[in-house]
Amino acid sequence: MKTVVPIFFSVSDATAPLLATVVSSIKDNATAYFVYQVHVLTEGLSSSLASKIESFSSDNFHINITNAKLLPTKLENALYLVPELFPQYDKAVWLDNELIVNGNIARLFQEPLGSKPIGSVCSTLQNANPGVLLLNCKALRARKQDLSDKDILLLDPEWNATASEKVCDLDDAKIIHYGSQFKPWLKEGAPCSELFWKYAEKSGFGAYIREMRRRKSFPMPIAG
Repeated sequence: MKTVVPIFFSVSDATAPLLATVVSSIKDNATAYFVYQVHVLTEGLSSSLASKIESFSSDNFHINITNAKLLPTKLENALYLVPELFPQYDKAVWLDNELIVNGNIARLFQEPLGSKPIGSVCSTLQNANPGVLLLNCKALRARKQDLSDKDILLLDPEWNATASEKVCDLDDAKIIHYGSQFKPWLKEGAPCSELFWKYAEKSGFGAYIREMRRRKSFPMPIAG
């Protein structure tokens, strides 16, 4: 039986093109040895955008859009909503919309957490939001209390490398995160832009994102 890899996002119409780019990057690096279950949490996504996101589905790559009352911050959505709304999962990955995955996300999912509730490249919960989180859903359900920085298991930095000229030259950066000053959809010539546009074009939203950048009218991404 193939291992199921649950991956979670939250999204709005404004961030759907970025979500599509991330999903495109995950699918491009997926393998037939796993089943990828991509869950998109939203308080409302237009039917046209939902259809475009769902079109990424294939035999071992499934898109599931769930209407949910999202909590104020993405960190709360990851730590509280996911374990409670999806009791079938003991473990899951939570991803930001402002990144690309340039490796097989199943490798991150397989990282052992032991008894730790959270895996993150960041050492504090504050810095882990927004970001990349490996969730021990079973432990989070059992805890049902506030978490602290000591509950984090530090992951290899390759799983959340901030975009920079140095990172672009590294072969081992599996997730590239576009920080506040380095967003290709807002700034031409941002570091690691080639990778972003590679997956944006494959997503079908490349031309749209480029046009919105040209007009300087692309919506600023909403947290989540």
